[in-house]
Amino acid sequence: MPGMPGMPGMPGMPGMPGMPGMGMPGMGPPMPGMPGMGPPIPLPNPLGGDFGPGGGKRIVVLNLPWQASWQALKEFFSTVGNIARADIAIDDTGRSRGYGTVRYTSEEEAAHAIAVLNGAEFEGRVVTVRMDKYQN
Repeated sequence: MPGMPGMPGMPGMPGMPGMPGMGMPGMGPPMPGMPGMGPPIPLPNPLGGDFGPGGGKRIVVLNLPWQASWQALKEFFSTVGNIARADIAIDDTGRSRGYGTVRYTSEEEAAHAIAVLNGAEFEGRVVTVRMDKYQN
């Protein structure tokens, strides 16, 4: 880069055509179509494991009806495994936020619940069931 008055050129940053000199150490080999850029380096999971320190025991249930209770949620999901806890998220006014969580006693039971109950009808609504990525 030619210097500007009072600004000398920057070492290691030659010219602009084709952006040569932009590769960074530790970035791996260049990817096709991306001169000087390597594949992204994965970051470690600070929570440990794939689903945090609690393992994969807690699932989240989306699209719950507003009037659903944690008792009804627990009863419905206990048909596929042993439940340690069931909760429904509520807002400041005490109204349901339309989702809840269910914690099973094992990761296998949680995975089975997802396989069996995702897309099932609960109190007139089709629910989405997936692993809770924020569990602790």
